[in-house]
Amino acid sequence: MSRDYAVMGFPVSHSLSPEIHSIFASQEKIKLHYEKIEVSSGSFSDAADAFFGQGGLGLNVTVPFKVDAYAYASRLNDLAEQAGAVNTLARGEGGLVSGHNTDGLGLVRDLEARHGWALNGARLIILGAGGATRGVIVPLLARGVEEIIIANRTVDKAEALVGLFSTLMPGAKLSVCSLADAAECEADVVINGTSLGLSSGDITLAPELVRGRHCYDMSYGNNARFAHWASHQGAISAVDGLGMLIEQAAESFAIWHQVRPDTNLAFAKIREQIG
Repeated sequence: MSRDYAVMGFPVSHSLSPEIHSIFASQEKIKLHYEKIEVSSGSFSDAADAFFGQGGLGLNVTVPFKVDAYAYASRLNDLAEQAGAVNTLARGEGGLVSGHNTDGLGLVRDLEARHGWALNGARLIILGAGGATRGVIVPLLARGVEEIIIANRTVDKAEALVGLFSTLMPGAKLSVCSLADAAECEADVVINGTSLGLSSGDITLAPELVRGRHCYDMSYGNNARFAHWASHQGAISAVDGLGMLIEQAAESFAIWHQVRPDTNLAFAKIREQIG
């Protein structure tokens, strides 16, 4: 019997989730049907109702609907509650839909297990104060990160985020700075959580921001222009976020199927596919 899953977003045609979950399912000998569902603005709740009403069991949720999914869920796990965003929905007994956020777990596992970067005691700069950053702060702090500096064009937005997480995690060392001043901050790792570099224009950040530091771009493939730029500006290492994508998908898979697949095969296959 096939089990039904999907990814919802707008746009969603570029999503690699069907390929990734197909690889996982093959490894674990699980038969499933996984599709892409493009949803127009304001229609997420109706689309999710239709999906689960027709027997769907699990949804991955991508931009711009992670906050909508947060509101849709009947109950939330701790990480989703803290992030204020959901990227995984699971229908349980009685039809109740639980919401989860696996982004931060995926990032941490990619940084530590795949790339071998030490997080315990490290100082991090995260570029951007949007949803991508919200979803990773708690898992990073839980791994013993010494300090997280959120650098954003609009400092007020970064300050609001720091205020929120300082309340959630008293004693956590969180601070803010502008993107223009980020190069002057002490850090071991720089993580790009923005769409910075996705336009045709040049990246105008100071090279000192990445020089002598490990650099991570949450975008992947051709969209990871920050990683490409950093590698030419003296970064110790610069990698894209494909591993984060794979690892967060494995966390979703585990929520749905109670088994976490090995991710190396999926990473190798998708890397070959996208370059």
